[in-house]
Amino acid sequence: LLRLYVDVEAMDVQSAFYEKFLYRQYIGEILKHLWELPPHRAAWKKFAVDEGTGTAGYVRFANMLITDLTFLLDDSLKKVGEIKTYTAKLADPAQRAALPPKELREMQLEFEHV
Repeated sequence: LLRLYVDVEAMDVQSAFYEKFLYRQYIGEILKHLWELPPHRAAWKKFAVDEGTGTAGYVRFANMLITDLTFLLDDSLKKVGEIKTYTAKLADPAQRAALPPKELREMQLEFEHV
């Protein structure tokens, strides 16, 4: 799975970035579960030692994992800013009343599941 996480990058798909990211997210969930199992944790550590360097090794996996996490953090921080703006508009009765009904509904739908 660690190799697959890296190999997903070589996929040739039209919506490459998001699809690759989604696949790596699924693989990450499986890896998270497997890390809790001692035999798999030992295999993971062995992989890290055996293939710890090079472009196809563990370093590349770790680099891609950090890149994905950075993307998620950046996306989350942007969303926090949007939520702050949204809540400020709704908290102020004058600003809320000034919003066109369509825009208010769009904002409510966008942040409904946050």
